[in-house]
Amino acid sequence: TIAVATNWTRGLAYYVRKHLRNAIANKRSDRMHDGMGFLTQHLAITSDYERALQAMDPQVSIPYWDFTIDAARYNLSGWEQASLWDTDLW
Repeated sequence: TIAVATNWTRGLAYYVRKHLRNAIANKRSDRMHDGMGFLTQHLAITSDYERALQAMDPQVSIPYWDFTIDAARYNLSGWEQASLWDTDLW
């Protein structure tokens, strides 16, 4: 599991390494992408990273994409049509 960081000076490279370390190529050992690990482990890393950013600037937040809205709209298929990927957004 991923421990909550107490040192808010960790940079993005720390979180990338943590992700790669837990996402082992051997599917039997991949704790990041197998089952509930996908949601919980990615949420833990993202939350920890957001707190690190907010320690430097409290106004910073990581954008949230509510995938359930697009899943309902596109009946769990056609995710690439979600407004998140719309060129007008970017």
